[in-house]
Amino acid sequence: MLMLKKITTATRLIFDNDGNRVCLMSNNSGDDSLKPSADSSGAGRARLQDVAALAGVSVKTTSRVLSGLRTSPGSATSVLAAAKFLRYRPNTIARELRSGAVSSGVGMIVSDLSNPFYSKMASAAERVLAKENLELFIASTNEDPEKEEGLVHRMLERRSRALLLVPSAQNHSYLQFELALGTNIVFLDRPPVNLLADSIVGNDRAAASSAMGALSSLHPRVGVIGDRDIAWTARERLIGVRQSPGFSEAYLRTGAHRAQEARSLALELLTMNDPPTALLGLNNLITLGILMALQDTGQLCSVMGFDDSEVLGLLGVSAVGVDPEKVGEQGAMRALARIHNPDESPVAIVLEMETMTRTPLDKPIQVPRWADL
Repeated sequence: MLMLKKITTATRLIFDNDGNRVCLMSNNSGDDSLKPSADSSGAGRARLQDVAALAGVSVKTTSRVLSGLRTSPGSATSVLAAAKFLRYRPNTIARELRSGAVSSGVGMIVSDLSNPFYSKMASAAERVLAKENLELFIASTNEDPEKEEGLVHRMLERRSRALLLVPSAQNHSYLQFELALGTNIVFLDRPPVNLLADSIVGNDRAAASSAMGALSSLHPRVGVIGDRDIAWTARERLIGVRQSPGFSEAYLRTGAHRAQEARSLALELLTMNDPPTALLGLNNLITLGILMALQDTGQLCSVMGFDDSEVLGLLGVSAVGVDPEKVGEQGAMRALARIHNPDESPVAIVLEMETMTRTPLDKPIQVPRWADL
């Protein structure tokens, strides 16, 4: 890290006719005050005043040059050369705060960064925001409700233009004051609780009921593996499967948030005296765990999953779910609409689930074992 020991106004940069720096001149003979040195604390990062002093121009002129505004060619050359020599990097956040403006950033908080569903959602939102010269900043709660509020406040402290939130908390009344201040907040994948705000969600309950009904019409025993009931989507999907004819509590296992947890629960179902002939995974990671269990045992079983993924497509597994890119795009577009028209009433958008039918549901899936390859 650069540390400037001393800069005096007598110090100047000397250029040739092509604008290239030739040498440094100072009133102090042999002065080594401009030699950079490492400083791990970052306290010696070059300031705007340092660039101005080295270029021999005013701070105002330096600011104009670095902001891309018109100045004399000589001043521009001096300032740019000084900034390069000092490795100066503008503090955009500080500049925006000084001017009283909001930042060019939009915050996004998801529940699990390791889940491809949310990375696709974030990527789609980023593409939409980039067209408006807005940047996306991402954080994850790891499905921890207590962590959510702290992350939200830290995002908003940066004066984010909007916040896209995949909630984990069960009460969002803490955001009422922020909404009253005009903060733009859009809930994704899950609706707010005790708060009236924009939301983009899927029709999880109906889709789960439909998926369960399709499997139970073809199979005498359908096993279901669900997530922990912290998330609204997990609860809605469980309600949906329980409402469907053919559902049996004896073949339900819940609490699988990771693929390995789902794998263990799937092995438990597959080793029952009367194992299920079909398995329904209530999210993409759970379905991955089911496929891992089938690979372990070599058993044949029909499989259907929630939230499509490349792995399910590769193995021919049918899936139902909302397109995460569509959720991200719609969420970003809703945030932009609220930025431009802050007095609009909150909108709740419910996206229909799509069904990707690959292997027919009455046909089993066989996952090759390494020993068989």
